[in-house]
Amino acid sequence: MPPQTLGSRVEGLEERVTRLEELPGRLDDLTSQVSQLRTEMRDEFSAVRTEMRTEFAAVRAEMSTEFAAVRGEMRTEFAAVRGEMRTEFAAVRTEMGTEFGAVRGETGEQIGALATQMRVLHEDMIRRIALLQEGLNRAPRRTSRKK
Repeated sequence: MPPQTLGSRVEGLEERVTRLEELPGRLDDLTSQVSQLRTEMRDEFSAVRTEMRTEFAAVRAEMSTEFAAVRGEMRTEFAAVRGEMRTEFAAVRTEMGTEFGAVRGETGEQIGALATQMRVLHEDMIRRIALLQEGLNRAPRRTSRKK
């Protein structure tokens, strides 16, 4: 690289000094822009928070109203089901009472007849088993043949 002349070196330094003198102004502009950006962002975030707060409050109110309506409907429906069940159980109880009463009246005589019949069948079965036992005891035993 060839050596620079004193004039060219001075001109280069003057250009540098000029650019360095502009730097504080540019830095002030940049600082102002950053400050303005911070203010705008703070305002926007605040607006977003306020809007979200309002929307969430509206959603909460709507959910509360809807849940209250669902609770009311469920209460009404469960009351109706309870009423139907009471009616049906009462009908079943009445029907069972009638049927049991009829069974008690009819079966008083029938139970006695069935008990007698069962006793006769039981005694008959015992006699048959005894006869089979006698037949088994009298039957000659077969001996195995050897070949």
